[in-house]
Amino acid sequence: MSNIAYQERDIKAIERRSKINFIFKAMRKIERILFGYSRKQIKNVSTFPMIKNKEELIEIANKLAWAFPKKDDLKITILVSDKLIDFDLKSITNIKNQRNYLINDVSHITLSSKKSDSDLKLCIDAKALLISNPLKLYKTDILDKNFFSTNEGDLLQSSYHLTLSKTEKERLEQLTKENYETMLKLNNSKDKAYCFVTGPSFDRYKEFEYENNSLKVICNSTVKNDDFLEYIDGPDVLTFADPVFHFSPSEYSAVFRDEVMKVYKKYKPYIIVPFNTVGLLLAHYPELKDRIIGMNHLNGEFNFPSSEKLWIKGSANILTLYMLPFASAISNEINIIGADGRDPDEKYFWKHS
Repeated sequence: MSNIAYQERDIKAIERRSKINFIFKAMRKIERILFGYSRKQIKNVSTFPMIKNKEELIEIANKLAWAFPKKDDLKITILVSDKLIDFDLKSITNIKNQRNYLINDVSHITLSSKKSDSDLKLCIDAKALLISNPLKLYKTDILDKNFFSTNEGDLLQSSYHLTLSKTEKERLEQLTKENYETMLKLNNSKDKAYCFVTGPSFDRYKEFEYENNSLKVICNSTVKNDDFLEYIDGPDVLTFADPVFHFSPSEYSAVFRDEVMKVYKKYKPYIIVPFNTVGLLLAHYPELKDRIIGMNHLNGEFNFPSSEKLWIKGSANILTLYMLPFASAISNEINIIGADGRDPDEKYFWKHS
């Protein structure tokens, strides 16, 4: 991953894209009401407009290979020019800024020079929406890295969940419930909890001692800090939820998941993520099955998750989204380190340890 996320932003360009995005989503919402559309299980995915160069094809195909791993009832069709129709996706060995997911089974991904109808149409160039059929927006999403990172990130993170059948989703719900109940039983005697966040004051963690019989909850990039993990004798719970930094095919995100798996193999923490990412993670990392817990985000009152009410109130940061609710569901005393907030003059990314 490049450092483009940290560069100065073109506010006017962002405002223009924001207006286009607002109009697109408003029109799509109207169409879904008019056509009585309710999103069913997605079995066919296609892209538009036509891809005419190899570099773009490799980038898009790899993103789809990550976001839509092989599934017997799933078909992906990428619209390409005639000169690319016979391109061998399996021949790719290296992809700029991305981990290569084309080395997996991608027999469900095909190249076609003819437009095809599908359950989900992915627009890979947002400008093409201006010349697309306005009556087909109800099943269209935007997969364009130059549009909004949140649009692309959310799509790459959660679209696989839409390909699951009702039965498959119910199995994942049952798996989450069973894993959560086991986690509660293993940790119900821990009356004190520690939540480790990634702000600058996290570096002071050695100034404190952590009781052996306590709940230790970590998040995000703390998985990379081997000295810290050894100092606390490993975490009990690991949480993460960012679409771009944790659930994308970028090399940065893939390295993060490498670190997650390393921590998982050594300490076996429970892993709490958004429910609509559980199927995707298990498709790529099936060994997480006995420890993964997927959470639905609901509007309304604050909730300490229980077996009967296994959901959390939506929130904008990982501490209040997952860490505090889960720590509070088990322990009566919560200690927090590394939650520094942001200075009034900070305009974009906040400071980290």
